[in-house]
Amino acid sequence: MITMAQYYDIQRMHFREGKSIRTIAKELKMSRRTVKKYLTEGKEPLRPPTRRSIKPRPAPVIEEVRPLIEKWIREDENAPVKQRHTGKRIFERLVTEHCFTGAESTVRREVGRIRKKVKEVYLPLEFQLGDNIQCDWGQAQITLNGTPKTVHLFVMRLTASRTIYVRAYIHERQEAFFDGHCRAFEFFGGVPRRVTYDNLKTAVKKVLHGRNREENEAFQALRAHYVFHAEFCNVASGNEKGQVESMVGFIRRNFMVPVPEVQSIEEFNQYLEQKCREYAAKTRVPYRNEIVNELWEEEKKHLLAIPKTPFDACRIVSVKVSSQALVQLDTNFYSVPCRYVGEVLLLKAYVDHVIVVDQDTVVAEHSRCYQKNRRRLQLEHYIDALMKKPRALKNAAVFQTNTIPSIYRRFYKEMNQRYGTDGDKSFVRILYLHREHGSDVLIPILKEAERQGQYRYEVVWNLLHQRLHGHNTTQPMPKEALTERLSEYQVSQPDIHQFNQLLGKGGTLH
Repeated sequence: MITMAQYYDIQRMHFREGKSIRTIAKELKMSRRTVKKYLTEGKEPLRPPTRRSIKPRPAPVIEEVRPLIEKWIREDENAPVKQRHTGKRIFERLVTEHCFTGAESTVRREVGRIRKKVKEVYLPLEFQLGDNIQCDWGQAQITLNGTPKTVHLFVMRLTASRTIYVRAYIHERQEAFFDGHCRAFEFFGGVPRRVTYDNLKTAVKKVLHGRNREENEAFQALRAHYVFHAEFCNVASGNEKGQVESMVGFIRRNFMVPVPEVQSIEEFNQYLEQKCREYAAKTRVPYRNEIVNELWEEEKKHLLAIPKTPFDACRIVSVKVSSQALVQLDTNFYSVPCRYVGEVLLLKAYVDHVIVVDQDTVVAEHSRCYQKNRRRLQLEHYIDALMKKPRALKNAAVFQTNTIPSIYRRFYKEMNQRYGTDGDKSFVRILYLHREHGSDVLIPILKEAERQGQYRYEVVWNLLHQRLHGHNTTQPMPKEALTERLSEYQVSQPDIHQFNQLLGKGGTLH
C-alpha cells in the first residue's frame, strides 16, 4: 500500500504535468502496475485508522489502594528528594501494612500514571523596583597562589533590575554571611524591603509549620539593623528563588572560565566585582528595552537608605582564657594579655580578623587564621609574665615567631651573653618600652645602641628619650677617653677612727 503523499504525487505528475506511467514509476521508484492501478481505478489508498480511545479495564485490586498511593505521593512533595517513595517501596508497604494481593508491576504502573498526572506549573513573575533581593551560596574552583582552592560564592540579585553581586569567601559561616550582606547593600546603593533565602542555618534556627521560621538571634540583629523582611523558601524548593539559583551557574560558566589564577582572595573579589559591573553594563533586562545598568539606576531611588552606623558583621563566641593566656576559636588559639588568665571574655570572629573584648574594652586583636591547630601570639601580651620569669624568654614561643624583629633577638642574645640573668631582666625592661612606644620607634633605637656597642637598658632608654624629647639626659663617655680619665681619679683611704666616738663605755677602739 502506498501513502497518501505518494498517491498525490502520482495524480499530480500524470494529470498536471502530463507524464507517462513509465516515467512516474521510474521517478517514484514503484512498479508500473501500481501506478496504473491508482490512475485507472481512481481509488484512494486506505487512510491509517485514527486511534480510538480504549476504555480502561476495571482493576478492582488497585482501585482499593489508589487513594492511599496518591496520598503517599502527595506527602513526598515535602520529603527530602532522596527519601521519597519508589514504586517498589510502595508495593512493599501495601503488602506489609494493608495485605495487598496484587503484583508489583501493577503498583509500579499505577505510580507512574499518577506521577505523570502531577506536573507542577510555574508562573511568570514580575517584581516591583526596590522590593526584593534573592540570596544564595554556591561553590567554585580557583587557583590561589598556584594551588587549587574551593571558594564559596555569596550571590545576591535585585529581582527587578536583575543587578547581581557576588563575593568569594573561604567558608559559609555566619561572619561571611553577614559581611556579604553589608558589602552587597553598599554595592547596590541601598536595602530592599524583602530578601528571599532558602533555609540556611546561619539564618534559620528551626523550620516551623508552613512558612514560619524560628530565626537565629544574630540574623535578627542583621534584619533589625537594615530593617528588611526575610522570606524563606519551602524546604527543598530552590526554584522559589530561581533568579539567583540560575545565576550561580551563570557566574561559574561566564566569570570563571578559564579557572582564575590569583594571589589572594581580595584580588579575586576585585575581579568579581568588575565582572558584575560589566554584566550590568551590557545585559538587557528580559522582556524590556532597558539594559540592567539603566534600570538599576532607577531602582536605586526605590531602595531603603543604608544606616549611617555600620553593622558589626561578626560571629560572637564566649571564650575562657587558658593558663597560657590563650583563647580558642575553632581549632586555633589566639593570645590575650596574661592578666586575663581564667576569665571569660567575648571573641568577635570577623572574616579577616579576630577581636577579643572584655565588656566594651578591646583586649586583643589578631589576623584570622584559617589553617588548623595554629597559634597567633603577640609579644605585648606576655611581657608582665616575662618580668616574673625572665629566664623563660630564651625559649618562649612568643619570642620565636616570625613577627619578632631580628634586632630584638640579636640584642637579647648579646645582653644574655654579657650579663646572664641580669641581662634577661634588663631586656624585659626594654620590652616594656616596646609595649609603650611600639616596634617602629624602638627598632632604630636598638640599632643605634648596637652600633655604639652599648647593650644596656639605660642606654636604650636615654636614646629613646633623646629621640622623643630632643635632648640627652646623660653624656656618654667616648671609649678612647675612658682609661685616661679614670687614671686621674685619686681615692683616699677611709679613716675608720672617726667611728670610735659612736662607741659606748667598754667598747673596743679601732
